Amino acid sequence: MYSNTTFLPTLAEEADIDIDFSEPFSEHDLASQNIISTTINKNTIHKIAKTLKTFIPTSEKMDELIQRIIIIIAQLQFELSTASTIAQGLREEDELCWCLLIIIKSSGTSYRNIPNIEITAGRAMTLLNKAKKPFSGMDLSGIRVIGANLSYGIFDGTQFQEANLQDVKLQGAWLNNTNFTKAMMEGVTFGELPYLSFTKNCTDCRYSQDGQWLAVVAEDNIFLYDATTYAKIRIFKIRNEEFEDIIFSVDGKQLLSSSSIAGSQKYNIRFWEIETGVCKKTLQIFEQEDPSKGSIRDIALSPNGKLLASASFDHVRLWDLKNDTCQKILKGAHTVDFSPDGKLLAAGRWNNIWLWNIQNGFCQKVLESSNINCINFSPNSQLLASASGDEDEDDDYIVQLWEVKTGTLIKTFYGHLSIVNIVVFHPNGQLLASGSQDGAIRLWDITTDIPLRTLDGHVEGVLSLAFHPKGRLLISGGGYDKTCRIWDMQQGVISTRAYIGNTKAIGLLTLHPRNRNLILAGSGDTASQLWDVRRGMLLRTLEGTLGEHLGISYNHEGQLWALTKDKNIVLLTDDYNSYRKKLTVTPTQEFRSIAFSVTDEYMALGTQDNTIEIWECENNTRKRILNGHTATIDCIVFHPNNQLLASGSWDNSVRLWTIKDGLCLKILTAHTSGIECIIFSPNGQFLASAGHDTNVRLWDVESGDCLKVLRGHEKDVFTIAFDPEGWLLASGSYERGGGGDRSIKLWDTTAGKLVYSITLNTATLCLCWHRTDNELFLVTGHIDSSLRYWRVKVLSNNISLQLLWSSYQAALYLENAYFEKVQGLLKQNWELLEQRGAKGSPRELLFKLAIQGDLIAQRNLGLSGQSREDDVLVDIKIPIEWFIKAIEEKDPEILFNVANFYKNGKGVSKNYRKAFGLYEEAAKQGHSGAKVAIESIPKCCDNEEMLEMWYAAEEGRDLWKGPIVWR
Repeated sequence: MYSNTTFLPTLAEEADIDIDFSEPFSEHDLASQNIISTTINKNTIHKIAKTLKTFIPTSEKMDELIQRIIIIIAQLQFELSTASTIAQGLREEDELCWCLLIIIKSSGTSYRNIPNIEITAGRAMTLLNKAKKPFSGMDLSGIRVIGANLSYGIFDGTQFQEANLQDVKLQGAWLNNTNFTKAMMEGVTFGELPYLSFTKNCTDCRYSQDGQWLAVVAEDNIFLYDATTYAKIRIFKIRNEEFEDIIFSVDGKQLLSSSSIAGSQKYNIRFWEIETGVCKKTLQIFEQEDPSKGSIRDIALSPNGKLLASASFDHVRLWDLKNDTCQKILKGAHTVDFSPDGKLLAAGRWNNIWLWNIQNGFCQKVLESSNINCINFSPNSQLLASASGDEDEDDDYIVQLWEVKTGTLIKTFYGHLSIVNIVVFHPNGQLLASGSQDGAIRLWDITTDIPLRTLDGHVEGVLSLAFHPKGRLLISGGGYDKTCRIWDMQQGVISTRAYIGNTKAIGLLTLHPRNRNLILAGSGDTASQLWDVRRGMLLRTLEGTLGEHLGISYNHEGQLWALTKDKNIVLLTDDYNSYRKKLTVTPTQEFRSIAFSVTDEYMALGTQDNTIEIWECENNTRKRILNGHTATIDCIVFHPNNQLLASGSWDNSVRLWTIKDGLCLKILTAHTSGIECIIFSPNGQFLASAGHDTNVRLWDVESGDCLKVLRGHEKDVFTIAFDPEGWLLASGSYERGGGGDRSIKLWDTTAGKLVYSITLNTATLCLCWHRTDNELFLVTGHIDSSLRYWRVKVLSNNISLQLLWSSYQAALYLENAYFEKVQGLLKQNWELLEQRGAKGSPRELLFKLAIQGDLIAQRNLGLSGQSREDDVLVDIKIPIEWFIKAIEEKDPEILFNVANFYKNGKGVSKNYRKAFGLYEEAAKQGHSGAKVAIESIPKCCDNEEMLEMWYAAEEGRDLWKGPIVWR
C-alpha cells in the first residue's frame, strides 16, 4: 500500500534532507487535532513532512497521520491562493506527496467509507497536479476524485478505468493513451468545444452584439452560424471576391464585410441582410495605386451605427452611413477601432497610433510604439490595447496597454514567441486576449504583467479573436490550420499552469558529462537552466553578466563554455554567472555553432562567414581556420575517435575534416537544401545529417556513401540525435517563420524505417538521450519554451514515447485515449474527443447505445423521437453525415444496427424506407443477416408506398437510390 511511485525517489535517498523549520508535530498534536487549526502555509507543509519522516517506520502511525491529513484537506477553504501556497510547498516534500497519492489511490478502496473522501481525494489530486507532479503510467482505476482540477496535468497512459471523475477539469491536459473505460465523467470539462473546420484559411471571426450569431471568414466565403448550436445557417459569397474583415451591425440584422476583387484595384464594403442572405448595398473604393497598399485591411462601426471606418495602407476613410458618403479621409493605417463612448477613432500603422476626435476631425494624440498590427479599446473607453510584431525584429512580440486620456503607456506584456496579430478586451474590461503567429492565445490580467492562461491548440498563427458578448466563450481563428476553436472561459484563471524557467524557445540541450541526471537547457536570451531530469526539477537559472548566448555547452570534463553574441568565448565559473577564462575573437561574422573534441583539447567554432575555427583550449590560441564551405555553417561535431570533424552548411553539403592538419577528406552532397544538424553514431561508423529538404540521411563515414534516406517529415528537420547504442535516431521538425510539422520521430537506423511518430502543438528545436541502468529516456526542447522528458518504451519491437513530465503544458492532447462505455459525457465532449484522435469510437458507441434504447446516449447525440408503449423510439433523426461516413468506411455492422433500429419503428413508412436502404448497403458490404432482414420488411409493412418501393426493387425499377439521398 505504501510502495514508492514513479515520480518519487526512494525515501532512503532523501533521508539526509535538512529542513530548517521548527520541530514536527507531536503525537499529542495529532491526537488532539491541533494540526487542523494550524495556518496552512509553506512552513506547515514542511512540518507535516518532517512529521512523516518520524512516523514512516511505523505503519500504524502512518495510518494515523494520513487520517489527520485527510481531515486537514477536507476542512481547507479551497481557494486559488491556498492551493497554490500548498502546492509550492509540496514540490519540495516528496513524503507528503506520497501520502496524498495514497489518499487518492485508496479513495475507492481502503478509505472509501470515510465521509466525503471523494471530495478530499479530489483536493489531494488537485494539489499534486498544481505541484506539477505527473501521473503518467499510474494505475488509478476506481479512484473517486470528484471536482478535481487536473487541468494541464500529465496523464500519459494513466489508467482511470471505472474511476469517478465527476466535475473534473481536464483543460489543456496531456491525455494521450489514457484509459477512461467505464469511468463516470458527468460534468467533466475539457476547456474547449469542438472546433469548426474549413477548407480555406480563417482570417476573421465575430459574434453579433446580442450573441445570437457567429460569422467566420474563410477567404472567399463568409459562414454564418447560430451561436448557440453552431448550426450553419448560410454562406455569403460573391464570385471573384476575397473577404478581409467582417463586423455585425449594432442591431444584429446586418453583416458588413470588406473584400477585394481579383485582378483589379476595386475594394468593396458590402452590407448583407442576415435574414435573407441578400447583399443590400455596396460601398466601392477604387485605388489608382498599388493594390496591396489600397486594400481594405480593417473596418470598424461606431457605437451608434452611424459611422463606418475603413483602413488601408493609404487612407482611413470615415463613412456617413445615412447617405453612404465618405465624410473624411485621415492618415493611412491598417487597423482601426471606435471607442465605445463614440468620441474617438484610433488608427494604427507601423510605429504610431493616432487618436482622432470624431466631432472635429482633429488628431487628439499620437502614441508611439512599434510595428502595430491591431488595436482595441476597453469597454469603458479608458484604455487602449495594441499588438505588435514584425518578422525582421524578433524581440518585438509584445502587447501594450495605454491610458487614453493621457496617452501614457501603462504596461507591456511579454511572452509571445512570434508576431502578435490580434488583441481584444474581455467584456468585463479586466482581461485581455492576444493571438500570435506562434499559434498561442494568451490571456492577461491588465493589473499584472504575467499571462493568466495560455490556450494552445492551433498549429499555425492565430489571426482573429472574439469574445462572446456574455464573456463565457472565446473564439479564435487559425490561419493555415483552417479551424476556428471555441474556448470555455468559465474554467477561468484557477486553471493556470505557469512557465517554469524561461519564456523563450529552448534551442540547446546538453547532458552533464559526469552527473547524467543534470541537463542544461539553453534559450535565445541571457538565461539558461540547469535541470534535474529524473525529478523534473529546475535547479537554477544561469544568467547575469554574460550577454546573450549563441551557444552554451559542457566539455567532457564538466566545464561549461558559452559562446556570446558579442563574439566572446568564455569558460564559466562555478557560480555560472561570471567567467574565469575568456577568448576574444574577431571573425567577420558571428559564430553559429560550438563543439569540443573528445579529449577537450580542441574547440571548433562554425561561423556565418563560411569558415571553421579550431582553437586549443589550454593556451587560448586559434590553431587554424578551415575554408571550403560557401555558406553559413550551422552545425559542427567531432568524431568519437578524436581525429575527424564534420560540418554542415547552408551550401547543402556536409564536409569531413582531419583535425591534425585541417584537410577536407570528403564532401557529402545529396541534400537539396541547407543542413541544420549533423551527428556521429556512438561507434563513429555512421553520420546522420538533416535540414531544409525534410530528409534525414545516414552516411558511411569511411566510404562517404549515403546508406539510407529517412523520409517522413513534412517540413525542415532541425534536430537529430542517436540513442546511446546507435540503434535509434530521434528527429524533430521546425521551420523558421512557421511551425514545421511539429512531430518527433524515432527511426530504426538498421532497417532504415520509421518506428514511432508523435505530433505536438509546438515545434521541436533540440533533443538528447538520457539513459539509466535499465531504461532509456528522451529529452526534448521546444519553441514554446517547454522542456519535455519521455520514457522510451520498447516492447516486442513496438516502440513508443510516454511523457513523464513537461516544464510547461497548455494544449489538450487526446490521441489514442480510450473512452469506451464512459458515463455522462455531453454530446459536445464526444465531438471534441473524436476531433482530437480519441479511440474507442465514441460516436459509434453512442449510436449503438442509442439503437439499443439508451436514453442518455440518444440525448447526447441530439436525437429526438416519440416513445411507444413497447419503449421503441421511432422517427429518430440521425445525422446523414454519419451514414455517409459509415458507408465510406464499409462498416456493415453499424449499418445493420441502425437499420434494425428503424425497422422496429412499426407503422412509420419513412422508417421502413430508411431501414430498407441501410439493409441494402449492409448486404452489399457483406453483412450476412442483411438480406434476411430485407426480406422481412414487406411482411410487417402496412403502407402502400413502402410496398410499391419493394415491388419496384424486385422488378428492377430504380425508385430507391439508397440512404445517402434522404434528408
